[in-house]
Amino acid sequence: GYKYDVEGFWTLIYNQGFEFRVMGRKFFAFFKWKGDLEGENATSICDKTMPGWSHDVLGNDWACIQGTRIEPKQKARKPAPAVYQSEAKEMRLQQKYKTNVDFIDQINRA
Repeated sequence: GYKYDVEGFWTLIYNQGFEFRVMGRKFFAFFKWKGDLEGENATSICDKTMPGWSHDVLGNDWACIQGTRIEPKQKARKPAPAVYQSEAKEMRLQQKYKTNVDFIDQINRA
């Protein structure tokens, strides 16, 4: 198999993609998927990414990347629901934004 002796960090970006930092570079790629644009019938393709990008930690030297898992292969699967809707949550989402000046003042005084 493949073995590399490098250390780094990675961050999962919700169910959309991931960033990883290794050897002085940052990499980002979205997970590959297929389906309609609304995501109603989305299926994750777990062993591949969409084309992504890379740059050094200062934001220079940009490059394109694309990932493929070498082994073991997994079957494509439907992602778990990202959000569980409730009536109360739906009502909150329909409310118009209201500026809370007192709260903003508290933050600015802190």
